[in-house]
Amino acid sequence: NVPSNATATTFAGTGTDSGSLTGQNGPATSAIIQVNGLTAASDGTLFFSDISVGTIRRIMPTGVIDTFVGIAGHPGFSSNGLDRLQTILNEPTGLALNAAGELQFNESLNSVVRRVQADGTVILVAGMPLVSGYSGNGLPGLQATFSSPLDAVFTANGDFLIADSSNGVVRVIMNGDIVDTLSGNIEGHDVAQEEAAALEAHLGNPRGLTIDTAGKIY
Repeated sequence: NVPSNATATTFAGTGTDSGSLTGQNGPATSAIIQVNGLTAASDGTLFFSDISVGTIRRIMPTGVIDTFVGIAGHPGFSSNGLDRLQTILNEPTGLALNAAGELQFNESLNSVVRRVQADGTVILVAGMPLVSGYSGNGLPGLQATFSSPLDAVFTANGDFLIADSSNGVVRVIMNGDIVDTLSGNIEGHDVAQEEAAALEAHLGNPRGLTIDTAGKIY
């Protein structure tokens, strides 16, 4: 609940739009940003997808902003295992931190899931680069396909949930690397039922995910 006497302040951004990288290594309130997915670390560091420049940026507890992953203004897909600042992304979207503090994220236009490892290199976790589809349930992540994966969240036991938007489903990469569909029916994108079994529900195009303290998924 938000107290009735609460006031809003700007944490980052200027309220304007730009297709170029601004504010780098300066105050976050001076940076022009376009946010599409964010997550926070336990120390207060905020990570977010800046779709205006195609990178993942970081706001440190000091209020300074910098680039955490990607090369601004260069959309595409680069090889596996490169340093995070040499890795090319294509519309990063949902992102979340695992128990080890590693950042895992979706790329909508590359239809993949990637992760920044502790050594700063980026690896492919799931999906086939530039291949959009719906396949791979019951198989390892690298044999699965997705279509416009958007938001993401980790569960308490380490499963990675994905709003597989254009497929109209919520997918899961289980802790053992196996992909499955958690909710939704690819055959129907109309929200037709008030109540339905999870795998029979028509979800439309799911975009956001969150989990409450009881483990319920919304």
